[in-house]
Amino acid sequence: MDIEVEKTITNIVRRHAQVQPDAPALVAEGQEPLTYGALVRQMDDVQDRLNAAGFGRGDRIAIIGTNGPALTALVISVMGCAVAVPINPVLSVGEFIMYLRDLKVRAVAVEAEMDTPVRIAAEQMGLPILEIDAASTDQAGGFDLRHAPSAEPTARPGPAGPDDLALVLLTSGTTSYSKVVPITHGQLETKARRTVRFFKMTAEDRCVNLMPLFHAHALYTALGASLHCGGSVVILHAFSADVFFRLIATLRPTWYTGSYTFHHAIHAAAPRHAAEIANSQLRFIRTASGHLDDRIAEQLEGLLHAPVIETYSNTELSIITSRPLPPGKHKKGTVGIAVGGKVAIMGSDNRPLPPGERGEVVVRCMEVFSGYENDSAANAESFVDGWFRTGDEGVFDADGYLTLTGRIKDIINRGGEKITPSEVDAALMAHPDVATAVTFPVPHTTLGQEVAAAVVPEKGA
Repeated sequence: MDIEVEKTITNIVRRHAQVQPDAPALVAEGQEPLTYGALVRQMDDVQDRLNAAGFGRGDRIAIIGTNGPALTALVISVMGCAVAVPINPVLSVGEFIMYLRDLKVRAVAVEAEMDTPVRIAAEQMGLPILEIDAASTDQAGGFDLRHAPSAEPTARPGPAGPDDLALVLLTSGTTSYSKVVPITHGQLETKARRTVRFFKMTAEDRCVNLMPLFHAHALYTALGASLHCGGSVVILHAFSADVFFRLIATLRPTWYTGSYTFHHAIHAAAPRHAAEIANSQLRFIRTASGHLDDRIAEQLEGLLHAPVIETYSNTELSIITSRPLPPGKHKKGTVGIAVGGKVAIMGSDNRPLPPGERGEVVVRCMEVFSGYENDSAANAESFVDGWFRTGDEGVFDADGYLTLTGRIKDIINRGGEKITPSEVDAALMAHPDVATAVTFPVPHTTLGQEVAAAVVPEKGA
């Protein structure tokens, strides 16, 4: 079937349900898998309930809860007929009020019995609360959406189309207030399709998602790409390295994705799980959302007998570049080649630079991201001549492999000499007695800035 013409992930799910209704879509330990057929029935039920309660296409539903198959199925279902707005569940009342207001949320979906400040925030703002009850089913991803408020039926019923919003997310920036990233169904489908093609995914693939569901890493790649190709996703209620190794032996995933924190924990636990590893069928390990040290990556490859594929991505664009699967070149220290879109290096004069010259990484991206919401200043700063400015410094080699050298704003200016913190980090961490290191500037009376570093030694060093 030609699923590319569908242009929304939820329509693609419906097509898979027609072709393979009994194939698993969501999988969790100790529960019956949620098939594509059952997932579509769940989507239809949520659509009917939300439409009858006055919510439809374009209406934003905040989703608050702990990771799990029910929350995952709800995100998919809400995307199909409204707009899913997954939010970190550990925020304070004041933070919830700020984000619910700025994200223009119309209702809040919360796990039943979950004690969370969002309930207080929603009550103060007069927002209706929808209860997510997963206790009534033993099926992974099964749930009941309870206590839908009484209201006029929506004026925008039915399934969402390519130009409708699917998700509204927050950036994970640490130096300023998070920016609002609206993603349409068409943009989400493009992100997922590019990932499927690059990693050669099929309906036989099964992913273990280690990332929280309010993170783009989980939504675009683990969930979006897996559903696009007709594969399945293993959902953990909570991460544990021991549980992870049990799952790779029993549920037999073909790949997993996570940030370096998870990979470090898996690396540390691997030596005591030789039996589970022997039953593994992992074909690759994806790492993103921060750099994984090359030493750990190499050792993880040896322990799990699968290549570690480092990718460069962000909330706005999803995957920008990635190291290719074997037999593609595995260039240590790089974040690989462009995935789908056009990526370039731009100089301070806004002109493209040739391979070998450092500058800012920029991306042609309108098909996957068209700008921040209600932030003209951020958009003016982030876009130039149709290019999105990532804020990252990097350099391409002659083969098209990108090496990231730091953040543009993090470059240390020591008396006019520009120093990239990541290069100092790498030099320090090359020493066998150094576990990790972080380089940063400190003020200097004559040089302006001086280089400083915090170092964590290896155990016993």
